[in-house]
Amino acid sequence: VYHAIITSSTVAARRGIAPQTFLTMLAHAGWRGWTGYTLADDVVDGDRGDGVINLLVAHYLIRASLEGYLSVADLLSSRDRVAFKVLVETTFAGMDEAMNWELRYCRAQSAEEKLLPEKFSTRAMPRYGSYDVLAKRSMGHALGAVCVLVAGTGGGFRIASKEVRGMLKVFHHVIIARQLNDDAHDWAGDLRTGKINSVAALLMNAVSKKTVQRSSDIMVLQRLFWKSGMREVARIIMRHADQARQALVPLRRVMKTELF
Repeated sequence: VYHAIITSSTVAARRGIAPQTFLTMLAHAGWRGWTGYTLADDVVDGDRGDGVINLLVAHYLIRASLEGYLSVADLLSSRDRVAFKVLVETTFAGMDEAMNWELRYCRAQSAEEKLLPEKFSTRAMPRYGSYDVLAKRSMGHALGAVCVLVAGTGGGFRIASKEVRGMLKVFHHVIIARQLNDDAHDWAGDLRTGKINSVAALLMNAVSKKTVQRSSDIMVLQRLFWKSGMREVARIIMRHADQARQALVPLRRVMKTELF
């Protein structure tokens, strides 16, 4: 919601402000998607009492968010309608894939298991690679801002334009940086409750031991984090922040990029 409104206000000077009804539809779609995926996360983590009911609510909200963005697409010009719908459907499919990947590789081995096995191999850690999965998990946040760019007065920008590609890259790298920051604060607590986040995986891939005892080796990982892990995570975060700034360059001629 915030990103869509900020984008529409910064585009105003050259492209005109998006109508209030248009922004309201984007706001509803964005809120439902964010709430639905957050609720689904809470159910998986066991933070919600009645998992079945909350999972049904989450599914409803996610579906309503998808349909909301597709309804907004119907307001676009015929030139852009199909392309934006493809982007929406691809983005939602990517979010589902990222969630499924996390459930398969980054969680305790069964729904009943609240803790990781007492002893587990550091060679079987989830492979976050370039952390694209972190971005894919939350790329729905970009859809409002992209839609405002596409719907601008005077025809707006095509989905394949460098401006829209730039906006998607901004969100891609910002989401990765923000999630790594969150994971750097939460990795130990997550590990104790059965979740191997990106920073925990980085630490366990760096540790020299082939196996880790969950109860006793958490201190080993914490020392490694303070000795070198925190610096490495900060370096990766700053790299993605720099890439996000570079991705803003094509947008400077149409919006006040300093607001980002």
